[in-house]
Amino acid sequence: MFETEDQLMAVFDTAIADSGLWLGLPGRRTFLMDEVEGIHGRVDRMMVSLPSSLRPTKTRSQLLQQETCCRIIVALRARQPKVLAQLAVDTGRSRETIRFWLSRMTDADLVRVTSTGSYILGPKSDLPDCEIWCFEGKLRDWKRALYQATRYRAFAHRSFVVMPDDLIQPAERQVDRFRLARVGLMSLDADGRFRMITKPRSQLPRSPVMFTMAQGRALACIA
Repeated sequence: MFETEDQLMAVFDTAIADSGLWLGLPGRRTFLMDEVEGIHGRVDRMMVSLPSSLRPTKTRSQLLQQETCCRIIVALRARQPKVLAQLAVDTGRSRETIRFWLSRMTDADLVRVTSTGSYILGPKSDLPDCEIWCFEGKLRDWKRALYQATRYRAFAHRSFVVMPDDLIQPAERQVDRFRLARVGLMSLDADGRFRMITKPRSQLPRSPVMFTMAQGRALACIA
């Protein structure tokens, strides 16, 4: 049916928009990102749903792709100032590194400096209402696919393994392992027909930092 994973995911790209999985809702912009790197390995496909009215700037989206910036965003609050030394402790970064990125985040209004020299979240630090689903395609190695899809739960609301319909039987026999990991399992045939073996419930991403980075990647696509 499929000779390579690239062939599998090419059919996936064509079929997903017409399936019941597509996050196409009124007032939302939904799009598919492929081969997303640098968050937790390389994600085969990442489906993102954002408010249609969102107009992010290029600078903001670039900063939100930097892990240190995301750590700062997560560590700060709008009304609880923190000094540089405390931010270094909270983020696990050196003071020099924190100072470097704080300067750029302040220029972008992601961070604001108080009258006492402390830092709080800036007026443009609010992140959008964002839904992220990840899909890992594999021909046969379902154990590796499950491992990778489980890692994607750090920044995704739902994570799925996609396999050819004629090769999915070994994984299907282990469906309880997918349910335990809260990872979806679905098959796809050459005509683009999906079969859902198990679908996970939507849940908050495990890592606020990784989720913020993933949002930065998504915002860069529409900035």
